[in-house]
Amino acid sequence: MPTSEHIEEALRAASDRLLRGEPTRSDGALTVASLAVEAGVSRASAYRCPQAVAEFRKLVAEQEDTASSAMTLRQEVQTLRAAERQLRKEHAREVRDLRESINVLA
Repeated sequence: MPTSEHIEEALRAASDRLLRGEPTRSDGALTVASLAVEAGVSRASAYRCPQAVAEFRKLVAEQEDTASSAMTLRQEVQTLRAAERQLRKEHAREVRDLRESINVLA
């Protein structure tokens, strides 16, 4: 029977693989169940190492926060690009109108 130190080491290594998106044994989901499968231990054994599980959950939360921030920034970039396209169209239309006015007045 593996000791809790070995289980904790396996959980930490599995946590690193899951967070990098490189699972070897599990489906790669960021859950405690997948963490246990990835570490090659039962879920009950995983919960017997509460520090490793708490650290995994904290890292998952941080990663999700970063991902949501990145998604928000991507959406803002898309909005700004659309606004820029619209402004360029309006500018081109205004330049055409002014050129027509110059030709009429000349």
